[in-house]
Amino acid sequence: MPLIDSGIYISVWVNPKFLSTIIYTCGEFDSETAVNAVKDFFQISEFQAAIF
Repeated sequence: MPLIDSGIYISVWVNPKFLSTIIYTCGEFDSETAVNAVKDFFQISEFQAAIF
């Protein structure tokens, strides 16, 4: 989904249950809020997050 100055990539595998999400932006960004929003939306209990 192309956005102005930002982007979102989501890839999902059903078996095994796996979700890969990349969120990028050129603007101000609260990474903790973004991670929590993805966890809550997809109801994820185990996750790894890398912020760079």
